[in-house]
Amino acid sequence: MKKGKQILLIFIVFFFVFPLHVLSVEATCMRCKTDVGSDLACVGETKFALLSKCGSPDYSEETAEKTSGVLNGNVNLTTKKVELIYYNCGDGKNIKIIKVRGGKIVSIKDGDRGSGPERCW
Repeated sequence: MKKGKQILLIFIVFFFVFPLHVLSVEATCMRCKTDVGSDLACVGETKFALLSKCGSPDYSEETAEKTSGVLNGNVNLTTKKVELIYYNCGDGKNIKIIKVRGGKIVSIKDGDRGSGPERCW
């Protein structure tokens, strides 16, 4: 009976230390349909690699990203230029929103449902 309680305690501690959202993996790549099959564009790669693998986006926009922090008791606000690149992946699939900062892909997220021919997934 003691071993059962110890195992239960270990599981409880594990889930407090490593919550489920930490264990889930966010997609860090987007698969693009190409003439010869498919290719992956991943976080950490360059914008050039993204465009080479996935072709021209359906839409892109430049925007500002504000960040703040405290340094020596002073609030430090910074604004960085980021580019959002959108790929419409097709009927029933989510639009992919790729954030590029400093020429590198920093995130890939799902947007609303797309329409038209399949380009990515």
